[in-house]
Amino acid sequence: MLCNPHKIVKDFISKTSLYDSIRPLRLCGLCFFLILTTACSGTPPPPNRSGLQAATPIPTLNIGNQSALCEAIDANWGRDWPLIIDSLESLVQMRSDNTACDPAFSLSTRLYAAYLTYGTLLEQRNRPDEAAAAYAAALEYNFNGREANLRLQSLQVATPLPAASCDAEIVQQALASMSPYTLDTTGSYVQVEGNGFVLDGQPFPIYGINYYPRDYPGERFLTQMDTDTLDYELDLMRASGINTLRIFLRHADLFICPGNGAIPVTAAFARLDGLISAASQRGYKLILVLNVDADLVEFPLYAAPEFVNDQMAFIASRYSIESTIMAYDLRSGGDADYANNIAFRREDVLNWLLQAAAIVRQNAPQQLITAAWQDEAEVTAKRPLIIPSRCFAKRQIAQGPMARIIATEFGTPATSPNVSSKSLSRPQV
Repeated sequence: MLCNPHKIVKDFISKTSLYDSIRPLRLCGLCFFLILTTACSGTPPPPNRSGLQAATPIPTLNIGNQSALCEAIDANWGRDWPLIIDSLESLVQMRSDNTACDPAFSLSTRLYAAYLTYGTLLEQRNRPDEAAAAYAAALEYNFNGREANLRLQSLQVATPLPAASCDAEIVQQALASMSPYTLDTTGSYVQVEGNGFVLDGQPFPIYGINYYPRDYPGERFLTQMDTDTLDYELDLMRASGINTLRIFLRHADLFICPGNGAIPVTAAFARLDGLISAASQRGYKLILVLNVDADLVEFPLYAAPEFVNDQMAFIASRYSIESTIMAYDLRSGGDADYANNIAFRREDVLNWLLQAAAIVRQNAPQQLITAAWQDEAEVTAKRPLIIPSRCFAKRQIAQGPMARIIATEFGTPATSPNVSSKSLSRPQV
C-alpha cells in the first residue's frame, strides 16, 4: 500500500470508526520507518583511533567510495582537518594502496601532515589533551617525525630542553680565535632619500642579484667556499653592470654552542670576511640576509630565543664599520611563515620583526634594515626602522623604496647589462 497523506486525512474525517482511520496512519508510519532504516543503513564508519572528537560528515561524503574520498581530501585540504583525517583513515580501513588517489599521493605522509597541523590548531585553541592525541596519531604514520615529537614533548614536559652548550674551554678558544674585523677600503653608506637610494648625495640605482658562488651554493657557502675562486664571477658581474649582491647567511654555519650565546665559527667568518673584502674592492654594495633556514620548531625564531638575538647583534656589530654592507635583511619571505604555517600568527611575526630591527639598529646604526616579504611588503613599512621590500621570483620588480632592486637568480639576465648563464661559465683551463 502506498502512503497518500491526502487520502489518509480524508478517510480520517469521513469514517466513523477511529480504529479504521488509524490503520492507514499505522501503515504509513511503518512505510516511513522502513524508508528511514534503509536510508540510514550502509557501511559503518571506521573506528576512531585518534582520540579526537569525531567530525560531523558532510551528507554527500561516501566513506565506502575511494574516488569520493580522494575528491573530499583534495577539496578540503587546509580547511577541514577532521573531515580530511576521517577520509584518509577511511582509505586506510579500505586497505587502499598507499598511492590510492595519485601516484604521488602517499597516505602515510598525508596523515602525518594532517594530524600534525590539526594538533597545532588544537594547541592554539587551548585544547592540549586533544592536541597531544593528534601528535601521537601523527607519529603512528611517521614515528621519526621531528615536528610531532617535539610538539608532543613540549606538551608533556614542563620545562623545555635548553639549547646545546659547550665547555668553557671550547667557548674561550672560539672567542679568542676571532680577529677583529678590519677595513680594506673606506666609503660612504647608502642612504634613503624620498623614494630612492642615494650614495654620496647622488642617486644610486641598484642592479642586483641573489648570489651564491657557483661552486658553493646553500650550505656549502660558508662551510667550504674558497674565496680565491670568486674573482672571475665578481669581475664578470661587475663588468656587466651588477652593483649589488644579496647574500644569504645561515646562523647554523656561523655559530656553535647556542646555549652559550653567540659563539662564532672562525673559519666561516673568515670566508664571509673574504667575500665582503672582494666585493668592496670592486665597488659592490651588499645586502646580508639574516636568519636563513631558521629553526621554526625546536627553538622557534618568532619566540625570540636569546641566542638568536645575540647572533644577530654579533653580526651587525662586527660589520657596523663596513660601508660595503648596504642593508641587513632580517628575514626573507617571513610572511610565508604565518601564511603557510598556522603555528605562527601574523602579529607575532611582525612584532618579532620590530624587535629584531631594534637589535640590529643598536649594533649597526649606519646601515639600512629591510625585510623581504613575498606578498604584503607594505605591512613592514608600519614598523619603524624597516624599509619594506619584496621577496620575489625572477625578473619581478619590488615595490616602494626597494623598487630599483632587480632580483634574479644568478645567471639570469638583469635589466641592465648582458649577463647570461652561458657567459657565467668559467673559461676552460
